[in-house]
Amino acid sequence: MTLEQEYTLSFYREITEINRTHRVSLVQHTETQQLFVKKVLTYYHPDVLSRLRSHPVPGVPKIHELIQDGDTLIVIEDYIHGETVAQLLERRGTLSEEESISIIRQLCGILRPLHAASPPIVHRDIKPSNLILSQDGTLYLIDFNAAKTSQQSASRDTDLIGTHGYAAPEQYGFAPSGPATDIYAIGVLFNVLLTGVFPHVRTASGIPGLIIKTCTAIDPARRYSSVSRLAAALPNSSRPAASGGGTPEPASWLPPGFRTKTWWKMLLAGGYYALTLLLSAFQEVTNEQGELIHGLDLLCNQITFFLFCIIPVFVLADYRGLCRRLPLQNRPLARWFIRIPAAAIAALIPVIVLIMIESFGLL
Repeated sequence: MTLEQEYTLSFYREITEINRTHRVSLVQHTETQQLFVKKVLTYYHPDVLSRLRSHPVPGVPKIHELIQDGDTLIVIEDYIHGETVAQLLERRGTLSEEESISIIRQLCGILRPLHAASPPIVHRDIKPSNLILSQDGTLYLIDFNAAKTSQQSASRDTDLIGTHGYAAPEQYGFAPSGPATDIYAIGVLFNVLLTGVFPHVRTASGIPGLIIKTCTAIDPARRYSSVSRLAAALPNSSRPAASGGGTPEPASWLPPGFRTKTWWKMLLAGGYYALTLLLSAFQEVTNEQGELIHGLDLLCNQITFFLFCIIPVFVLADYRGLCRRLPLQNRPLARWFIRIPAAAIAALIPVIVLIMIESFGLL
């Protein structure tokens, strides 16, 4: 440690120990009176911490000082006032689906720029105790001690680290860690938020359960290809709650069934779209005299039939947030009592338009 670094460090007066075992303490700057967290690390990846210091990420405490002291590294970073998700779970047991989705969506927003970096930064220790919720509901991801850059050329991780239950199989030396490693931990976290237990004990039901199974696939290639894909797969009930951590998730332009890149969904959706298109193309329509119609009149009827079959799918799947402004969309059961009639009404719109066009003799 240089004299300049010693002088810099002297401005941070220790207030109290946060974690004696991990040498984490709360400190206060003697001039600004601002509170910070001081960590003394013996295991760390300096390239990751240096990049986080030079390129701060929303939802990650800003690093102000990195001071090398022999074999240890002293880190001074922002103090986040709030409650860890672990403390929240200890107090409440489990969270509602809406609250859980909000946390997972925000976490995806935090990880997105980290995974998009070159090379990607992988946290490798996502768990409830490393997530803090501030008083306004903003999520923060802390403790980047285990974080490392993802090296595609590596055959496996050379250092085995992570938390049992949340660590992906590749963290035990079977393959190199990558963004899929964090996606695995997100899946476990999602299940713990909803059920209070790990997925191998009991997996959540419904759409969250399907998402969790995809996240926690043993083969990294079978998980979501990115946190953006994962966020797009989440139910939309709590999409507006993703304020603060990370950048907002862009809605996918892909049609329903293709947004999550899940093979069986794409197979079913592709089959339905193809069948609907074929039925529309080969449809035969007769007029009031029983004669087959041709030309523009037939084309309009074919398009109307296609839209009649397709529109309900897009409405029920909340494509591009179509249903977000409908009432009761934050209640998982009640929203379907709103969406189903809305889908039926929307499907009738092209039929009504066609009837009006024909009644005015425009065809």
